[in-house]
Amino acid sequence: VEYHADADAPHTAELAVAVADGLHHRGVGTLLVEHLVSAARTDGITAFTADALSDNHEVLRLFADLGLTATRHFDGPEVHCAIDLHVDETYLTASEARGRTADVASLEPLLKPRSIAVVGAGRRPGSVGRALLHHLHEDGFTGRLFAVNPATTAILGVPSYPCVGALPVVPDLVVVASPAGTVPAVAEECGKAGVRALVVVSAGLDTEQAEALLTACRTHGMRLVGPNCLGVANTAPGYRFDATFAAAHPRVGTAGVAVQSGGIGIALLEGLSRLGIGVSTFASLGDKYDVSG
Repeated sequence: VEYHADADAPHTAELAVAVADGLHHRGVGTLLVEHLVSAARTDGITAFTADALSDNHEVLRLFADLGLTATRHFDGPEVHCAIDLHVDETYLTASEARGRTADVASLEPLLKPRSIAVVGAGRRPGSVGRALLHHLHEDGFTGRLFAVNPATTAILGVPSYPCVGALPVVPDLVVVASPAGTVPAVAEECGKAGVRALVVVSAGLDTEQAEALLTACRTHGMRLVGPNCLGVANTAPGYRFDATFAAAHPRVGTAGVAVQSGGIGIALLEGLSRLGIGVSTFASLGDKYDVSG
């Protein structure tokens, strides 16, 4: 997306936007134009002009739905559009609504995954990764479940593969319980494979490892819970899964719980259960590199 100032019309610029075919209908164009509006206003631009073919309904709808005042002038097969960059309550409300919608959509792979892989699940009892895999398997996750371990082909009856790239499908969610030093490389591999969300329970990342983890998530568009967290869970029948290493599964209910500390999360779940209160979704956010309250 770009604009070019009009030498003959002060404070006016011509807008151009293009989105790759594979990224249509995801709000990319709208977000790009929204950022450009902010940059243009800073530069003193008060209006955009744009030309589009009359049958280019997608871009015309993009201009109309921005929340800014837009006018159209039809000239044969083309439409000349003018967009007033004056920001009012209508635009701010539309922008906030887009943000909320995007937030919800981006969290779906975390809370409603159709497939999950656990990196760091070992064959011997006692590891966090094995406990996570056991919880997912025992809780009856209805989607596809995989382990990632190069030393075996199955753990707890769950098929295991040597790396994320070798999995038969790209999982929506990858739970990482491997040593801190391996986490950035695992995250990068997940991103290149097309994974959409990570839960990193691993702790002890140093500054360089932390930066590399977050860079991988930002570069590849993955949402991240953690590191240093207890995990996430959803008790809804259609999505039921428990990707935590708490002693017991969360009780089914309607309370949504987000907590930073894993220890407090366990105590809270136990306390709610004693009161007869169940949860719909649970997230231990850990160090909150990305997803927060």
